[in-house]
Amino acid sequence: IEAEAAEMERGSMLKMEASSNDVDKNKCNFLISYRNTPHSTTGETPAIRMYGRSLRSRLHQIKPVDIQKREDLQTEKEKLLFDRPTREFQDKQPVYVQVSDKTWKPAKILKP
Repeated sequence: IEAEAAEMERGSMLKMEASSNDVDKNKCNFLISYRNTPHSTTGETPAIRMYGRSLRSRLHQIKPVDIQKREDLQTEKEKLLFDRPTREFQDKQPVYVQVSDKTWKPAKILKP
């Protein structure tokens, strides 16, 4: 198995050398792709098995799926803010009001 992994790494490094002569950059790119590729036996990536999550790359920053998820989460947060029940106060009900210096002062509700 180790011989197969070494051969795979050597083959990948040779392919990367054709596009860039920077050995460190090529090695980093290889390791990220290797660690994010599901293993044939376990079906999980080495990154998920070791860290519990996949490693991020530049591709993750431009994926439309991630942008859509982020927009969906933002929409859900806004919906929660606008859908929560409104508070109702009674006339002369005691409350506390925060003034500009961030201190709270007692007050009463006045309805016209």
